[in-house]
Amino acid sequence: MSTNDKHLSNAGKSGLRSTDCKGPYRIGITSSIGAGKSTMGKMLAQLGVPVIDTDHVTHELLNSPNPAYDRVLACFGNDLVDAPGGPINRQKLAAIVFAPDKPDARKQLEAILHPEIRRVTRERMKSSGTPVVAALVPLLFESNLLGEYHETWCLVIDPALQVERLVADATRKGMDEAQARARIAAQMPQEKKAELADRVIDNSGTLDELRLQVEECLKQAREANRLRHERCAGQPDDGCGCSDEGDEPTPTPQPNPNPNPTTPNPNPVPKPDTDTDTNPPPTKDGCESGMSDEARDAEYRRILETFGKIGTEEALSRMGNVGTTAHKEAEAKLSMTVNTGGKADDGSECPPREHELTVDVKMTVRQKPGRGVPDEHGCTCHCGTDCKRSCACKKDCGCKCKPTPPPPPPPPPPPPPPPPPPPPPPPPPPPPEPDKPKGKKSLWAILLFIFAVLAAVALWPRGNGSDNGGGTTVPPGGGNPPVVVVPSQPVAPACPIIRSNTTKTEPAIIAPYLQNAVKWRVYTWTVDEHSCGITVSGRTAGGALVNRMEFGSSQNFLYQFVVTSDNNGQRIIVTRYEPNGFFGGRTVYDANASQTKVERIRQVDAHQRPTIDARFSYMSSGALLQVELVTLSTNNGAVVNRQTLGPGPATDDVLKRYFYLWGEVAG
Repeated sequence: MSTNDKHLSNAGKSGLRSTDCKGPYRIGITSSIGAGKSTMGKMLAQLGVPVIDTDHVTHELLNSPNPAYDRVLACFGNDLVDAPGGPINRQKLAAIVFAPDKPDARKQLEAILHPEIRRVTRERMKSSGTPVVAALVPLLFESNLLGEYHETWCLVIDPALQVERLVADATRKGMDEAQARARIAAQMPQEKKAELADRVIDNSGTLDELRLQVEECLKQAREANRLRHERCAGQPDDGCGCSDEGDEPTPTPQPNPNPNPTTPNPNPVPKPDTDTDTNPPPTKDGCESGMSDEARDAEYRRILETFGKIGTEEALSRMGNVGTTAHKEAEAKLSMTVNTGGKADDGSECPPREHELTVDVKMTVRQKPGRGVPDEHGCTCHCGTDCKRSCACKKDCGCKCKPTPPPPPPPPPPPPPPPPPPPPPPPPPPPPEPDKPKGKKSLWAILLFIFAVLAAVALWPRGNGSDNGGGTTVPPGGGNPPVVVVPSQPVAPACPIIRSNTTKTEPAIIAPYLQNAVKWRVYTWTVDEHSCGITVSGRTAGGALVNRMEFGSSQNFLYQFVVTSDNNGQRIIVTRYEPNGFFGGRTVYDANASQTKVERIRQVDAHQRPTIDARFSYMSSGALLQVELVTLSTNNGAVVNRQTLGPGPATDDVLKRYFYLWGEVAG
């Protein structure tokens, strides 16, 4: 299936598209599960189009308390969270929603989440500040959201390849082929979505083929946006083509004076201009007699005061428990349009007037360190080792600043070593011995060798490997160790730490980028300033690494790692996220049952494709024998290269290059 050449070729089959004249040109992108919406979203972002992923919005709503979060727990049970205010376990929630004995559970969840997802998506699209913006919406047609977008795209894929990718996706833990087919069957068929979409893109081929289709569709969308501006020249703007207050969009209808409803009207009649700020209506006697200016002022003040009370109560209800949180925000907005009109003294209709009354209530709670209790450095401002060295605190915090001492002079270079003495002359070779008979002595030597081999076989240990805690147990053998093949990837330069500080307060530099799922798990933060930039590490009370964020020398955010565990701690998952919040790759560490040794490591790239698979073998003593490192093709998963690495620093260096946080969370 190829890209549609006709713009809006399916318009009207499933409802009206948005026809508003101002704001960005909005593209709605949908597909079935596993078709590759996220991959196409990354391509659009690389082409300069902001992309709003409604799946990410859903995760935000499920990761921390808010009205939708509270309603999900009230409907499906508080056992979906491991700690109060913690993220909802999406795997547990999916098991309930897709259970065959609960057919209405999915509709209940959608009724809770969809209105809030729609509201957040609208706000982010309006504030994008670009001519074209896109949103990834899995249930675009099922939720009747055509009125939100100027055009829709549908991504399709070969059904067999769709099931294969779902089973191989490391993010969907434990999904087998039967579960994958059940999830696909629970959604609208992709053929039906393709019929309703304006443009169709096939993702059954390579990434290069997908990118060519995306570029062509984007080119046509930009041309459609240009035509929209030409058509809208001199016409009023209806905002976003939808109502901000209602749950369902309100598309702007176009009048159709054509008497034949089956024939499209080539010349739609534009809406009359009702902007009272630019075109004030003429004044007529008696039109304002119904309410004086003083009465109108009092009435509008009463409405605004009532809205303020309602908005405050609504924002407080969204805040939840504010006594046990480090950072929380909530907002409530109420709006009313008051129409005035009536009859003038001459009996004619008074020109309509509108007054829009809006109240926006925003509440914020931020946790800050207390004052008055000195830390281990004697400072009440808790600025760590900088307190008495660089005077980083205020004058009234109790710190007595001291000038930084000059660095000590470098030690003098050591004297050169004396030249080594010349080597002694080699001893003369011994004289050759005369030939001796080999008869009986050679026979005895052969018999002794055979006896030694039989004794070694009889005394060889026959353990089953249960004493080393798991892994593949191989008896120690003789001969040369496996050859270590070092990849040609460059190693990142060492960056010595200049200053380090540990605190229980979330550093301000990470606030715009930290994921909500990480906040409640971190007990202490460590900020390491080094010659290459800044590294911020979040750890649990037991010292386990939860989050690692890297910043450049100009404090620009580079990327972050999020560490989670599964299978009762037997599996450690390290996920990388890029500055735009997109998934950047993942390393999965699998340990033995006693969690003492790594048995296997898998690496996937930013498109969820397996790239490297490492398996570990151990000797009966528990020491590492070898690592089998397999490199896989990103197109079909075939083995491209197979390496055998022996124990030692060189192997450790190879694993650090390939796998995220090797040596810190595993190894």
